[in-house]
Amino acid sequence: MKIYDEGIKKYPNYYQLYFNKAITLVNDKQIEKSLELFQKSATLNPNHLGSLNALAALNRDKRIISILASLRYLSIDNKTSRAKGNLNSVIDLMQKGVTQTDDKSITLAIDPKAMEDAGKKRKESIISQR
Repeated sequence: MKIYDEGIKKYPNYYQLYFNKAITLVNDKQIEKSLELFQKSATLNPNHLGSLNALAALNRDKRIISILASLRYLSIDNKTSRAKGNLNSVIDLMQKGVTQTDDKSITLAIDPKAMEDAGKKRKESIISQR
């Protein structure tokens, strides 16, 4: 970590340092800290597939953020197996809570926790930075 910190201090606009430090933090189970670094990496290089993929995967509990990160990923890469995984993730997240009971009826179920959290102020994310 010390080496990454020294590198970031010397080269603060090099996205790969933030990305690699974030990967190290994920491996150390420090997810919140890693998310901040993945966001910084994606801000410095909006086309960095690794950062976008990590943001999509680590934010699955925040549907919109995960969907938007996956869609950005897919706008750059739509042919690889990782792209297929991102597409499947988007479809899965968009269908969450949606069921079709017959030809003309669709039921939408909203998680009560999501409604509770809707009014709370959240930490700024990469989506709100643009």
